[in-house]
Amino acid sequence: RSTDPNDAGVVLNTIINGTGFFHVVQCVSGEGSDTVLSGFVITGGNAALGGGMSNENGSSPTVTNCTFSGNTAVVGGGMFNLQSSNPTVTNCLFSGNSVSGNGGGMYNQLSSSPTVTNCTFSDNFAGSNGGGMNSANSSPTVTNCTFSGNTANFSAGGMYNFNSNATVTNTGFCDNTPDQIVGSYTDGGGNSLLYCPPPIPIPDPCPTDINDDGVTNVLDLIDLLLAFGTSCP
Repeated sequence: RSTDPNDAGVVLNTIINGTGFFHVVQCVSGEGSDTVLSGFVITGGNAALGGGMSNENGSSPTVTNCTFSGNTAVVGGGMFNLQSSNPTVTNCLFSGNSVSGNGGGMYNQLSSSPTVTNCTFSDNFAGSNGGGMNSANSSPTVTNCTFSGNTANFSAGGMYNFNSNATVTNTGFCDNTPDQIVGSYTDGGGNSLLYCPPPIPIPDPCPTDINDDGVTNVLDLIDLLLAFGTSCP
């Protein structure tokens, strides 16, 4: 865990970077819910299965307050769940991940049933199907989530369900290309295929850096004094 997983500024500055080699994080030995990953940016992964995180062989870790961004793979750019792996994923962002195959943000396969709650899938790309999420022979539970701006070359920019028993509740799908959601799923109610709730603003990790040069010093004070009394819209 980071020093404070509930502080967005801390999370944004606590980065695990795979630098383009293999999975950034992996649980492949049946890890349970007491294995916790919390409060990190997971980036720079590059693997065949699961660039950001790979959960295999019945592994079901707890993942909270994490951002999966800038990861690449053949399938499962942000996260890959295989062989009855059922992670609990809460308050996470999957953004800017890409795959040549399926599941830009997340890919679930072979009886994997992740519980995904209060998560955002945005601007992920799949060369085949499921820009945001792709599930095959799996049963994900998706609640209070947002899928927006995801793209796929073939179908389901938002979510693709193949022989999948997905349950989707209180989730918004918008601006996904070419489709919002493809395949059967259980509608838990409160879903929208036209509207996404506004994103939760991420606090500025350094609000006193007035001139955005990366440090807070006398130059910021000078800029503040120069603007003193100015009428701003």
